[in-house]
Amino acid sequence: MRRALLIAAILVVLASASMGTSTAQQTSWVAYLSAGESVPRVNSQATATAIFQMTPSGLTYWAYLNGITNVIMGHIHIAAPGVAGPVAVWLYPAAPPPVAIPGSYSGLVSQGTITPANFVGPLANQPMSALINAINAGNAYVQFHTQANPGGEIRGQIR
Repeated sequence: MRRALLIAAILVVLASASMGTSTAQQTSWVAYLSAGESVPRVNSQATATAIFQMTPSGLTYWAYLNGITNVIMGHIHIAAPGVAGPVAVWLYPAAPPPVAIPGSYSGLVSQGTITPANFVGPLANQPMSALINAINAGNAYVQFHTQANPGGEIRGQIR
């Protein structure tokens, strides 16, 4: 698992370098998820990492889970730290309805490229800049939901 995360991080750095650095605009972000950040808090040892990279096609992402049981869905939500917010983008599955992964799971659960066509809830019909602005303001987080904790088991702000 650590090797996969290291490889993903290296790919993000290489992609950033290949896109050029003519401006100081941020083009990559990461979210480290744990139960301690869920609202309300839950008891779980599961963790996750979600990596985001701005590309010409949109916001490319990779979501890696570690030791989560019976995951049913994962999203980007819009809200400040410590506040529960609405779903803005589906990460796993790519769209409703939820799809259960039975038993304990560790590894890459989803990857793809987010465009405004993927936006729901507060971002519906908004441009890509609406999501990027929320991320840069610290008002976007990733959360994975399980059968035991349908309101959310692990969460991490995108930074």
